[in-house]
Amino acid sequence: MSEQEEFYLDAAKQVPPEPPPVVREAGIKRSATIGKLIAALCKAQLEFGPVVKSNVNPQFKSKYADLATIINATMPALAKNGLAIIQTPYVEGRELTMTTMLVHSSEEWISNELTMPATMRGDLTAQTIGSACTYSRRYALQSLLGIAADNDDDGTEASGGGTREQQQQVAEEKIAALKAKKAKPDYIPGLFYSQQPSGLWAITGDTDLLRKLYKQYSKHWYQQDKCYMLDGEALEQVKFQCESAQPQIPFSVLKGE
Repeated sequence: MSEQEEFYLDAAKQVPPEPPPVVREAGIKRSATIGKLIAALCKAQLEFGPVVKSNVNPQFKSKYADLATIINATMPALAKNGLAIIQTPYVEGRELTMTTMLVHSSEEWISNELTMPATMRGDLTAQTIGSACTYSRRYALQSLLGIAADNDDDGTEASGGGTREQQQQVAEEKIAALKAKKAKPDYIPGLFYSQQPSGLWAITGDTDLLRKLYKQYSKHWYQQDKCYMLDGEALEQVKFQCESAQPQIPFSVLKGE
């Protein structure tokens, strides 16, 4: 028997190592030990930045912290303490399951799964799946890291504002400032956009500019009330055109109370 044959024969006789045990409890999975992971997470939590609810849900008129805000507030501290987040989506039927895993450099880990509908008003599309993916990532990440978002009152409490009369006064001042700005010869028209519950994006802003853009992207757009509705691909095209314009056209997320 040749040396090569002996090598393969010995390899075949060897018993493969058993995989490390997985503990399942209270709806989560984890490695057999998580002591080092917990110690690292405790240190990281003390270093997390503020998670502020600065985004607005137009359907429920409520504020929330988006996924990017949560990531920016937590990832530097996690990485500093040898921790990392892995999130993987899986779609089955009309539901999306998001698996979120917190891993430590010691090979200890903990994970959970969050399942939710991937539909919107009965429709299953790439947009509805994407929305469910972002939504589940955000809530699963907050839960696993033990963080909560704080309200952003835009300085209302600190300035003593908040009454209906004061809010009306602020609104009137903003409208007057916008009219004065538009009257200047160097005024640059701008656009605002926000995502709707349907998964589509609504664009509003300068009327003349919207009409020009609509002629180019009419296949992707349709008008609803005072907004133009479009899909994510058309939104990226508009953003690119606004950023490439000379002078550059302001194009930002629509925020409000």
